[in-house]
Amino acid sequence: MRYLTIYLLFFSGCTSSQNNAEKSQNPGQSPEVQLTRNELWVRAINEHKDSLSNSYLDNSIKVLPSGEILSGKTQILESYKSQSRVSKVEVIKTVQADQGDQFDYEIGVFTDSTGQTYKHLLIWDKRAKKRLLEFIAPSEPQKADTSYISTRRAEWIRYCNQHNVDLLVNDLYMIDAIYYNHRPVINGREKITETYSYMRRDTYQLTLTPLIVEPVNEHMAFEIGQCSGSYNGKYLLVWKRGDDGWKIFLDSNI
Repeated sequence: MRYLTIYLLFFSGCTSSQNNAEKSQNPGQSPEVQLTRNELWVRAINEHKDSLSNSYLDNSIKVLPSGEILSGKTQILESYKSQSRVSKVEVIKTVQADQGDQFDYEIGVFTDSTGQTYKHLLIWDKRAKKRLLEFIAPSEPQKADTSYISTRRAEWIRYCNQHNVDLLVNDLYMIDAIYYNHRPVINGREKITETYSYMRRDTYQLTLTPLIVEPVNEHMAFEIGQCSGSYNGKYLLVWKRGDDGWKIFLDSNI
Protein backbone atom coordinates (compact mmCIF):
# COMPACT_ATOMS: atom_id res chain seq x y z
CA MET A 1 0.00 0.00 0.00
CA ARG A 2 2.89 2.35 0.83
CA TYR A 3 4.40 1.80 -2.63
CA LEU A 4 1.04 2.46 -4.29
CA THR A 5 0.72 5.79 -2.46
CA ILE A 6 4.21 6.85 -3.54
CA TYR A 7 3.44 5.87 -7.13
CA LEU A 8 0.18 7.88 -7.16
CA LEU A 9 1.90 10.96 -5.72
CA PHE A 10 4.68 10.68 -8.30
CA PHE A 11 2.21 10.19 -11.16
CA SER A 12 0.07 13.13 -9.96
CA GLY A 13 3.14 15.36 -9.80
CA CYS A 14 4.19 14.41 -13.31
CA THR A 15 0.71 15.06 -14.67
CA SER A 16 0.55 18.46 -12.98
CA SER A 17 3.95 19.43 -14.36
CA GLN A 18 2.94 18.24 -17.81
CA ASN A 19 -0.29 20.26 -17.74
CA ASN A 20 1.58 23.38 -16.66
CA ALA A 21 4.07 22.88 -19.46
CA GLU A 22 1.26 22.46 -21.98
CA LYS A 23 -0.41 25.65 -20.78
CA SER A 24 2.80 27.60 -21.14
CA GLN A 25 3.28 26.29 -24.66
CA ASN A 26 -0.32 26.69 -25.77
CA PRO A 27 -0.96 30.17 -27.21
CA GLY A 28 -4.62 29.74 -26.38
CA GLN A 29 -3.78 29.81 -22.71
CA SER A 30 -1.68 32.97 -22.88
CA PRO A 31 -2.61 35.51 -20.17
CA GLU A 32 -2.99 38.14 -22.93
CA VAL A 33 -5.98 36.24 -24.32
CA GLN A 34 -7.80 36.83 -21.05
CA LEU A 35 -7.44 40.61 -21.26
CA THR A 36 -10.47 42.67 -22.24
CA ARG A 37 -10.41 44.70 -25.44
CA ASN A 38 -9.81 47.89 -23.44
CA GLU A 39 -7.08 46.26 -21.36
CA LEU A 40 -5.28 45.27 -24.55
CA TRP A 41 -5.48 48.89 -25.72
CA VAL A 42 -4.08 50.19 -22.42
CA ARG A 43 -1.33 47.58 -22.39
CA ALA A 44 -0.27 48.48 -25.92
CA ILE A 45 -0.02 52.19 -25.10
CA ASN A 46 1.89 51.60 -21.88
CA GLU A 47 4.20 48.77 -22.92
CA HIS A 48 4.43 48.24 -26.66
CA LYS A 49 2.90 50.82 -28.99
CA ASP A 50 3.62 48.65 -32.05
CA SER A 51 0.95 46.23 -30.83
CA LEU A 52 -1.60 49.07 -30.76
CA SER A 53 -2.37 48.18 -34.37
CA ASN A 54 -4.24 45.16 -33.00
CA SER A 55 -6.90 47.49 -31.57
CA TYR A 56 -7.90 49.05 -34.92
CA LEU A 57 -9.22 47.99 -38.30
CA ASP A 58 -7.56 49.17 -41.49
CA ASN A 59 -10.54 51.48 -42.12
CA SER A 60 -11.02 52.70 -38.53
CA ILE A 61 -11.85 56.37 -37.91
CA LYS A 62 -10.65 58.67 -35.12
CA VAL A 63 -12.36 62.03 -34.70
CA LEU A 64 -10.48 64.67 -32.72
CA PRO A 65 -12.27 67.32 -30.61
CA SER A 66 -10.93 69.91 -33.06
CA GLY A 67 -12.94 68.27 -35.84
CA GLU A 68 -9.93 66.74 -37.58
CA ILE A 69 -10.65 63.26 -38.90
CA LEU A 70 -7.97 60.56 -38.89
CA SER A 71 -8.87 57.93 -41.47
CA GLY A 72 -7.31 54.50 -41.29
CA LYS A 73 -5.10 52.62 -38.89
CA THR A 74 -1.87 54.28 -40.02
CA GLN A 75 -3.01 57.81 -39.15
CA ILE A 76 -4.50 56.69 -35.85
CA LEU A 77 -1.31 54.93 -34.74
CA GLU A 78 0.73 58.01 -35.66
CA SER A 79 -1.42 60.08 -33.28
CA TYR A 80 -0.43 57.82 -30.36
CA LYS A 81 3.35 58.01 -30.79
CA SER A 82 3.73 60.62 -28.05
CA GLN A 83 0.85 59.37 -25.87
CA SER A 84 1.77 59.16 -22.19
CA ARG A 85 0.85 56.16 -20.06
CA VAL A 86 -2.82 55.68 -19.29
CA SER A 87 -4.76 54.08 -16.47
CA LYS A 88 -7.26 51.27 -16.71
CA VAL A 89 -10.33 52.17 -18.76
CA GLU A 90 -13.52 52.25 -16.71
CA VAL A 91 -16.55 51.49 -18.88
CA ILE A 92 -19.52 53.74 -18.09
CA LYS A 93 -21.98 52.26 -20.58
CA THR A 94 -21.93 49.66 -23.35
CA VAL A 95 -24.89 49.21 -25.70
CA GLN A 96 -25.40 46.65 -28.45
CA ALA A 97 -25.64 48.85 -31.53
CA ASP A 98 -27.16 46.58 -34.16
CA GLN A 99 -29.59 43.68 -34.42
CA GLY A 100 -26.85 41.49 -35.87
CA ASP A 101 -24.86 41.89 -32.63
CA GLN A 102 -21.67 42.81 -34.48
CA PHE A 103 -21.17 46.31 -33.06
CA ASP A 104 -21.16 47.96 -29.65
CA TYR A 105 -21.38 51.61 -28.66
CA GLU A 106 -19.35 52.43 -25.56
CA ILE A 107 -18.70 55.36 -23.23
CA GLY A 108 -15.69 55.07 -20.93
CA VAL A 109 -13.17 57.05 -18.88
CA PHE A 110 -9.43 56.87 -18.17
CA THR A 111 -6.62 59.08 -16.82
CA ASP A 112 -3.12 59.61 -18.22
CA SER A 113 0.15 59.92 -16.29
CA THR A 114 -0.15 63.73 -16.18
CA GLY A 115 -3.38 63.42 -14.20
CA GLN A 116 -5.66 64.49 -17.06
CA THR A 117 -8.91 62.53 -17.26
CA TYR A 118 -10.50 61.67 -20.61
CA LYS A 119 -13.81 60.21 -21.71
CA HIS A 120 -14.21 58.20 -24.87
CA LEU A 121 -17.06 57.34 -27.20
CA LEU A 122 -16.38 54.22 -29.26
CA ILE A 123 -17.88 51.94 -31.86
CA TRP A 124 -16.49 48.43 -31.44
CA ASP A 125 -16.45 45.69 -34.04
CA LYS A 126 -17.22 42.94 -31.54
CA ARG A 127 -16.16 40.02 -33.72
CA ALA A 128 -12.75 41.53 -34.46
CA LYS A 129 -12.45 43.12 -30.96
CA LYS A 130 -11.27 46.30 -32.66
CA ARG A 131 -12.27 49.96 -32.55
CA LEU A 132 -14.16 51.06 -35.64
CA LEU A 133 -14.70 54.65 -34.51
CA GLU A 134 -13.02 56.52 -31.67
CA PHE A 135 -13.67 59.94 -30.14
CA ILE A 136 -11.70 60.98 -27.03
CA ALA A 137 -12.03 64.31 -25.23
CA PRO A 138 -10.64 65.80 -22.00
CA SER A 139 -13.05 65.48 -19.10
CA GLU A 140 -13.23 68.17 -16.41
CA PRO A 141 -14.73 68.20 -12.90
CA GLN A 142 -17.02 71.06 -13.90
CA LYS A 143 -19.68 69.38 -16.02
CA ALA A 144 -22.12 70.95 -18.42
CA ASP A 145 -25.80 71.35 -17.61
CA THR A 146 -27.26 68.91 -20.13
CA SER A 147 -30.92 69.47 -19.25
CA TYR A 148 -31.48 71.65 -22.35
CA ILE A 149 -30.32 68.79 -24.59
CA SER A 150 -33.77 67.24 -24.07
CA THR A 151 -35.33 70.31 -25.70
CA ARG A 152 -32.92 70.15 -28.62
CA ARG A 153 -33.60 66.44 -29.11
CA ALA A 154 -37.35 67.12 -29.17
CA GLU A 155 -36.75 69.75 -31.86
CA TRP A 156 -34.74 67.19 -33.87
CA ILE A 157 -37.69 64.78 -33.71
CA ARG A 158 -40.18 67.50 -34.65
CA TYR A 159 -38.17 68.70 -37.66
CA CYS A 160 -37.61 65.12 -38.81
CA ASN A 161 -41.28 64.18 -38.59
CA GLN A 162 -42.23 67.40 -40.39
CA HIS A 163 -39.75 66.33 -43.11
CA ASN A 164 -37.96 69.66 -42.77
CA VAL A 165 -34.43 68.38 -43.31
CA ASP A 166 -32.92 71.79 -44.08
CA LEU A 167 -34.09 73.30 -40.78
CA LEU A 168 -33.15 70.15 -38.86
CA VAL A 169 -29.54 70.26 -40.01
CA ASN A 170 -29.05 74.04 -40.03
CA ASP A 171 -30.57 74.51 -36.59
CA LEU A 172 -29.22 71.45 -34.79
CA TYR A 173 -25.87 70.62 -36.39
CA MET A 174 -22.60 72.52 -36.17
CA ILE A 175 -21.26 73.95 -39.42
CA ASP A 176 -18.46 71.36 -39.48
CA ALA A 177 -20.56 68.50 -38.05
CA ILE A 178 -19.58 64.92 -38.85
CA TYR A 179 -21.85 62.01 -39.80
CA TYR A 180 -20.63 58.42 -39.91
CA ASN A 181 -22.63 55.40 -41.01
CA HIS A 182 -20.21 52.62 -41.94
CA ARG A 183 -19.36 54.45 -45.14
CA PRO A 184 -16.92 57.29 -45.86
CA VAL A 185 -17.24 60.06 -43.29
CA ILE A 186 -19.58 62.92 -44.23
CA ASN A 187 -18.49 66.38 -43.13
CA GLY A 188 -20.47 69.63 -43.07
CA ARG A 189 -24.11 70.69 -43.08
CA GLU A 190 -24.58 70.61 -46.85
CA LYS A 191 -23.48 66.99 -47.21
CA ILE A 192 -25.41 65.88 -44.13
CA THR A 193 -28.55 67.51 -45.56
CA GLU A 194 -28.05 65.56 -48.79
CA THR A 195 -27.55 62.33 -46.86
CA TYR A 196 -30.72 62.91 -44.81
CA SER A 197 -32.84 63.51 -47.93
CA TYR A 198 -34.76 60.28 -47.20
CA MET A 199 -36.42 62.11 -44.30
CA ARG A 200 -38.36 64.17 -46.86
CA ARG A 201 -40.61 61.17 -47.55
CA ASP A 202 -44.15 61.74 -46.24
CA THR A 203 -44.17 58.37 -44.49
CA TYR A 204 -40.87 58.84 -42.66
CA GLN A 205 -41.26 59.07 -38.87
CA LEU A 206 -38.66 58.76 -36.12
CA THR A 207 -38.38 59.07 -32.35
CA LEU A 208 -35.12 59.30 -30.41
CA THR A 209 -35.03 57.90 -26.87
CA PRO A 210 -31.79 58.48 -24.94
CA LEU A 211 -30.29 55.56 -23.03
CA ILE A 212 -27.50 57.68 -21.55
CA VAL A 213 -26.44 61.33 -21.70
CA GLU A 214 -22.94 61.60 -20.24
CA PRO A 215 -21.44 65.05 -19.53
CA VAL A 216 -17.77 65.24 -20.56
CA ASN A 217 -16.80 68.78 -19.69
CA GLU A 218 -18.41 72.20 -19.48
CA HIS A 219 -19.13 72.31 -23.21
CA MET A 220 -19.57 68.69 -24.30
CA ALA A 221 -21.75 65.63 -23.70
CA PHE A 222 -22.02 62.12 -25.17
CA GLU A 223 -25.35 60.48 -25.93
CA ILE A 224 -26.33 56.93 -26.88
CA GLY A 225 -29.95 56.18 -27.61
CA GLN A 226 -32.62 54.19 -29.40
CA CYS A 227 -34.30 55.15 -32.69
CA SER A 228 -37.91 54.00 -33.14
CA GLY A 229 -40.11 54.26 -36.21
CA SER A 230 -38.91 54.14 -39.79
CA TYR A 231 -35.49 53.11 -38.50
CA ASN A 232 -35.16 50.89 -35.44
CA GLY A 233 -31.57 50.94 -34.26
CA LYS A 234 -29.20 52.70 -31.91
CA TYR A 235 -27.71 56.15 -32.44
CA LEU A 236 -24.65 57.92 -31.08
CA LEU A 237 -24.19 61.69 -30.66
CA VAL A 238 -21.57 64.15 -29.46
CA TRP A 239 -23.19 67.40 -28.36
CA LYS A 240 -21.22 70.65 -28.11
CA ARG A 241 -22.38 73.86 -26.47
CA GLY A 242 -21.34 77.16 -28.00
CA ASP A 243 -22.58 80.73 -27.95
CA ASP A 244 -25.63 79.59 -29.93
CA GLY A 245 -26.49 76.72 -27.57
CA TRP A 246 -26.24 72.95 -27.88
CA LYS A 247 -25.59 71.53 -31.34
CA ILE A 248 -24.59 68.14 -32.72
CA PHE A 249 -20.90 67.76 -33.52
CA LEU A 250 -20.83 64.03 -34.30
CA ASP A 251 -23.74 61.82 -35.37
CA SER A 252 -23.49 58.12 -36.06
CA ASN A 253 -25.54 54.98 -36.47
CA ILE A 254 -24.69 51.53 -37.74
